[in-house]
Amino acid sequence: MRRGLGLLVVLLLLGSAGFAAAEEAEVKPYNPMLFPSSGISYISCPDTIVNVLLMGIDFGTDGYWGSGYKEDIRDCHTDAVMVIAVNLTKNRIDLISLPRDSVTIVPGVRGIYKLNGAVNCGDTLMEGLGRTTASVEQMLGGIKIDCWFAVDMNTMFKLGDAIGGVDFYVDMKYVGSSGKSYVVGWTHLNGTGIMDYVRARTNATVDGNDLGRARRQRDMMTAVFNQMIENPESAANVLGVLGDPDAGFFTSMTNAQAVGFAMLLPMLMQLDENSFASYSLDGKYRTAMGYNFTFTDQEHRAEVIQTVYGVAVEPLPYVSFQHASFLMNTGFASIHAITAAKEFMDQVEAMKLKFDDEQQAAWDHLVESYWDAVDYFQNAEDTLDLDYTDRMKATRDTLRRAGNDLAELIGFGGEIAWQHTVKYWYDDPYINEYQLDWR
Repeated sequence: MRRGLGLLVVLLLLGSAGFAAAEEAEVKPYNPMLFPSSGISYISCPDTIVNVLLMGIDFGTDGYWGSGYKEDIRDCHTDAVMVIAVNLTKNRIDLISLPRDSVTIVPGVRGIYKLNGAVNCGDTLMEGLGRTTASVEQMLGGIKIDCWFAVDMNTMFKLGDAIGGVDFYVDMKYVGSSGKSYVVGWTHLNGTGIMDYVRARTNATVDGNDLGRARRQRDMMTAVFNQMIENPESAANVLGVLGDPDAGFFTSMTNAQAVGFAMLLPMLMQLDENSFASYSLDGKYRTAMGYNFTFTDQEHRAEVIQTVYGVAVEPLPYVSFQHASFLMNTGFASIHAITAAKEFMDQVEAMKLKFDDEQQAAWDHLVESYWDAVDYFQNAEDTLDLDYTDRMKATRDTLRRAGNDLAELIGFGGEIAWQHTVKYWYDDPYINEYQLDWR
């Protein structure tokens, strides 16, 4: 997509400082795979609703409960993600599960991830939990999360015991991760029993998948709420566990918010089992991009958000199975080339060279080729049109040639990272800003 004479004149006048200025003046890039934005357009709801995000971090004793037996909580994932929407207008609580394997564009982070890996997209655990919160807000179409809580698996054991356990109808016969056997029927579950049930997936004999586990988590959360409503003392015991400085408990709640939540307790105590409803932003679980992902059903997502919040939302872009196929087939190659070219151009600018006429022309051609590659990638991913995809491939090749030509003319001592040096796209730093183990 050529800019014509106008852009060429601008580039010639700007000289060796032309890239940054042209970027600002000419193109407004928007694709989050290349230019991540941390901004979220929040929307308001007709009802007064307080949104609390609960996250369960897959980490426990000696790494036994950890993701892939990881020994550091910062390497583990949020394998349980649930929004509690407290509707103060209608005296109702809605639970919304978000499958951990949902394909996700993490706000402010370059690349594409699973929802449970957003927590690893930060330099600290608290930053990562903030990334997960932003990802959930985006998946909800701009519904703002008021505060979040996160616990590790060790703390979940303690919380289950602190409330005195729950009377619960177990819907399957199975052996829990603790080694204890369970049968169908009503039983009293302590902290270990609660954890065995909400963690059951591959060992589950009913709905042995992530969607089934999310449903069990919602059912258990409803039982826990009912237990705390019927026995207010158990709520005080929970506060005691969470107040332990050694507990694996993390929150964004401020003192002012804590006071506000305390004022909600009388209303919460008046609720009954008919005051709760639960949903899941689920979708098809499919193999794509070399991994298993959940592709959110956009129609169902819109229905849930309309039901809970009374607002209409647009479909999420770039997270469909068709987009995943596009990325795997050819899109990732363009992302890698564009990112590598940007790295090379930054290195050239840092050299502060005084170009001769031939070098200047090569630089201008590289800058124009860069933005052509960006434009055609954005158009190809937006439309999934084969003609745009073919042009995207052509501009990618032109970009590489333009980079090599300039590198030769200026005697560039290094190598431009055109070639993939890793086997899998998710391990490629030119595609994903963070390289994660999603187990």
